[in-house]
Amino acid sequence: MLKRFLIALLLFAAAGRAAAVDYTDIWFNPAEAGWGVNVVQSEAFQFLTFFIYGSDGKPTWFTGQVTRDASGNFNGTLYSTTGTYYFLPWTGFMGGPVGTVSFQPLDPYTAKLIYTVNGVGTVTKTIQRQNLTPITIGGAYSGAQSATFSGCTSNYSFH
Repeated sequence: MLKRFLIALLLFAAAGRAAAVDYTDIWFNPAEAGWGVNVVQSEAFQFLTFFIYGSDGKPTWFTGQVTRDASGNFNGTLYSTTGTYYFLPWTGFMGGPVGTVSFQPLDPYTAKLIYTVNGVGTVTKTIQRQNLTPITIGGAYSGAQSATFSGCTSNYSFH
């Protein structure tokens, strides 16, 4: 019985450590309002959209397609994107690869964002999830467990 309990405890602990973290959210640096990164994750792949500004002060869009490596960081290609003025009919995507990007989780709520654009230096930012509204978790919760034991050699009582 003790052996079964220890095995169950080890399996439970291993399952807890194996849980994946989903980083899908809006990320930013609170000391630098006005820019940020949207992260959408699907298992070991992330699609990033940046809302930042170019050297001319104009809004500039970048996207990143990154995959998770053995260390848990996401690395890949950074793309520049442009399109048709929003009031006109869409005539298609223009742009292409312009650099590299890395999303490096520090914990479930903070990460390091590192990117290069056209070989002009490397930008490194510590970012965090942007809380939009509080999520209230309230109410009454209950749980139960049911078990059937047979063939036990010891006289244990479970309640």
